[in-house]
Formats: sequence, C-alpha cells, structure tokens
Amino acid sequence: HIYTVMGWASTDLPSTYPCASDSNGWIGLECDQGHVVGISLSGEGEGENSPPVMDDTPRQLSGAVAILSELETITLNNMNIQGTLPRELAQLSRLRTISLQQNRISGTIPMELGGLSSLRTLSLFWNRLSGTIPAELENLDLDVCSLTMGNVWSRNEFDCPIPNHLSAACTSDAMLHCGPLTPLAY
Repeated sequence: HIYTVMGWASTDLPSTYPCASDSNGWIGLECDQGHVVGISLSGEGEGENSPPVMDDTPRQLSGAVAILSELETITLNNMNIQGTLPRELAQLSRLRTISLQQNRISGTIPMELGGLSSLRTLSLFWNRLSGTIPAELENLDLDVCSLTMGNVWSRNEFDCPIPNHLSAACTSDAMLHCGPLTPLAY
C-alpha cells in the first residue's frame, strides 16, 4: 500500500489509487499506464512537489517500496526520513534514480544496491550513513554519485579508505570524504 511505503497515515492522502484513471493525481507521484513510476517530494518548503502538510514528523522509507515494481525514480529530499535504507530497493529493477539527500537515514548502504543495473543517480549526502561503502557499487554505471559533500555539513561518516572503484564510478565533481568530519578552515 502506498501509505505504508511513504510512512504517512492513510488519512493524510487521497482515498483513490494514485494512478487510477478517475484519480485527480497525488502530489509528487508520476504514473504511467496505471503504475507508479516516480515519487518526487521535497520538504524544502512550498512548491508543486511539497506534501500538503509538512511537519517534523519522522518518516521511514519502508521495504514495502518493493511493491511498486515499475518505480524508476525515488526523490525524497529533506523529508525527515529516518531509519535505514531498505534492502528491498534492490528489487526495483527499473530504478534509475535514488535521491534521498538531507534526511536522517542511518546505518550502511545495502550492498544489494550494486545489483541495480539501471541506476544512474545515487544521491545520499547529508544523512547519517556510516560503515564501509559496498564494493558492489562498482557494478553501477552512475552518472551522478553524491554520498558526501566533503565537509562538516555532510554528516555521513564512511570508513576509510573510500574504495578506488567508487571514485571511478562517480562523476568528477563528486567530493568524497571518510572518517570523522571536521569543519573546513577558512
């Protein structure tokens, strides 16, 4: 159920299926032939992709996301998402974009994400991720890879050293940092 995936109570969203022909559409959901293919919400204020009521309620991206088998895009930036990245994301074989930046996601990056052959964008900076970056990410042909921003604001603290394969997989403007983060000297 889409409510479970997004972590909202069913009373917060319309009662119709989001991609039904008689649906008025849901903010932030993209449909194609009756299937949810994109989730794009931002908690950065008012706008067409902001939820109707944004508050500080903790949210979680549930493993139930795997029921959206046609999903190509998950963009949930600054949405107060907590918990860990669900391994079930790896079941979404059409997934091209994972952008979960500026949340409170903790734990490690699941190695299973390395099996997402369609994935082109992986943006996870400004969370609370830690541990070793999985070698399986080497399998990805990423156009955009933002795991840290190389400064105190990133919050992610990956184990050193950052694998060489990751530098090659990410775009040249990716700023990678590992270990405890310290303020930049000006």
